[in-house]
Amino acid sequence: ERDLRQGVLRHVSEAFAVTPPVPGVWHWDSALELVFTPAADWAVGQAYGLDLRPGFLAPQTLLASSRIAFHAPAIVVTLESSDFWEDPTDPKNKRVVIGLQFTHPVDKASLEKRLGIRMRVDPVATFDDAQARGLGFKLVSDDVSAKVWVQSEPITLPERDGAVQVTLGPGVQAARGGEGTIAPLVAEVAVPSVETYFQVAEATTAVATNAAHRMERIATIAFTAPVRVDDLRPHVSVWELPTDRPAIGDAPERHDVVWEDPAEVVPEVLARARKLDLAWLPSDPPWAKEQRCRFDASGGRALYLRVEKGTHAFGDYALVKPFDAVLAVEEFPQSVEIMHEGAVLALSGGRKLSVLARNLTAVEIKLARLLPGSIAHLASQTRGRFQDPDFRGGLEIENLAEVFREVRALAAVSPGEPQYEAVDFGAALASGAPPRGLFELTVAGFDPVTKKAIEDVEDHRIVLVTDLGFLVKDALDGAHDVFVMSLATGQPVAGAEVQLLGRNGLPVVSRLTDDGGRATRARPGARGRR
Repeated sequence: ERDLRQGVLRHVSEAFAVTPPVPGVWHWDSALELVFTPAADWAVGQAYGLDLRPGFLAPQTLLASSRIAFHAPAIVVTLESSDFWEDPTDPKNKRVVIGLQFTHPVDKASLEKRLGIRMRVDPVATFDDAQARGLGFKLVSDDVSAKVWVQSEPITLPERDGAVQVTLGPGVQAARGGEGTIAPLVAEVAVPSVETYFQVAEATTAVATNAAHRMERIATIAFTAPVRVDDLRPHVSVWELPTDRPAIGDAPERHDVVWEDPAEVVPEVLARARKLDLAWLPSDPPWAKEQRCRFDASGGRALYLRVEKGTHAFGDYALVKPFDAVLAVEEFPQSVEIMHEGAVLALSGGRKLSVLARNLTAVEIKLARLLPGSIAHLASQTRGRFQDPDFRGGLEIENLAEVFREVRALAAVSPGEPQYEAVDFGAALASGAPPRGLFELTVAGFDPVTKKAIEDVEDHRIVLVTDLGFLVKDALDGAHDVFVMSLATGQPVAGAEVQLLGRNGLPVVSRLTDDGGRATRARPGARGRR
């Protein structure tokens, strides 16, 4: 209750009249907002009036109108999807599927009466043509019947391209009645013919690396329908085209030809071409729209690929027209990488990192050993991962380190074959400095002719060489403990000095570990040194 005006109106409900009448509850949401909550949902699309009775507002209040007119939300439908769908397990089950989204749960009977589906096939141009035909359909909905999928009857692929049109007239009602939809809806879906349903979409070549780090050449053929390797194998041929075009008719021989148009690959050209052996790669699932094969060819050359007609797709659809294309064979790229992902080398181990290179004659190895007292600058002037930090501004590792450089010739191997090298940190550790350290290893491709590193062919890694590992634990009382252990034995290390460094590199806190390898009162970020 609320005494609104000296007892003239004691209930808010006495101040307003809703027409048509709607039972519900009024309440104040704030000093300026009065909210009405109906006992049941508003009637869909219904027009309502709200009349303010005299005596609710102060006498001096002037209103342009004491009546407010409004409509409850109407039911609206939108087109969510329109697809030519095919059952992945049954190639004969192809349908047009339309997804309709309603703002209210829909009355399916009202929807079904206003739906129409017709199909036309070229050269028929319109859906109201006498040669166009109607299709049966069924409705599938979600749990609340607010989203409905219209599925046509199964469609047999026509001899020519066609289309299906789905129309929905106005007046579709919600499940609880009320006014229906206002605007009509039309959707159109293309239907491929027997000829256009199964085609070769494209063919491409690429370089891939196998599990043995060997580069391979891969050809990929993409289709518009799933195919199987066993059906494809006898219908695909690939040739490596000659560098020169032979004399044909009155046309003289041409040297160093750039092949681009498959129409130029006539029988005289194929007679000089080298047919390639293809190693087909298994696919999962066996029926797939893309199939791949491995081949051997020289970089910089051109290939002629041909897929003969008669190749069959899933559902026994045959390729009606042959496909051919001229493909470029790229050179194997030059590359170098530091193998393994770790960033710590144990002093008690081999102290070596392996390097993998490909298609290089030499590599330049740069080993930068961080100078004592520089760790704080490395930490404050870099960002990113510990193994691969990015320096800020113009700072480089050379500003903080002693640098060792070496150029190594690599063993000659076939193109794409891996070339392995090992970087031994022992030489840097034997330079008179303490037998440990923080290093940046950079390995780059090197050109012995120009005596320069090859641009963008490099890899680098921050590596810590030590036999100490540590763990930091934060206590509930704000104290911190650092536990130091030996990487060689796994046992705690006593007498290890633990320092927390300031930004200027000077120790802020320094503690020695006890017999259990524990240093107390250290703070987060402490670093172990021995």
